[in-house]
Amino acid sequence: MLPWVRDCLRQALIGHAETPLSTDYQRFAASLADAEYRFRVRLSRAAMPEDLRQSILENVAAIVARAESTAAARAIELEQQALTVAAVCRDQCERFEDLAEPERRALAGQCEQIFLELTKR
Repeated sequence: MLPWVRDCLRQALIGHAETPLSTDYQRFAASLADAEYRFRVRLSRAAMPEDLRQSILENVAAIVARAESTAAARAIELEQQALTVAAVCRDQCERFEDLAEPERRALAGQCEQIFLELTKR
């Protein structure tokens, strides 16, 4: 079985949203949170009516949420594509008749690992 099957089953049973694992997404989310925090600090220093401040904060929250959800959707889509390709590569490696069973398994594992590492970046 593929190593990620356990995680997939756990996700299905627990029922919470999957988050991207890539460090690029994690950096983006952290950068976005930092930018939102800095914006809120700057806004808190500005003199303006409270209803305008609240309207601005609502709009900022909507923009940040949209950016994060869009980035997460793309990151998850790419992770799923890499997992699919890893499974195909593994299946292809296991069908090599010229190699002994242990060699096929080793090659399949290497192929799968390459694609799984790709999703972690």
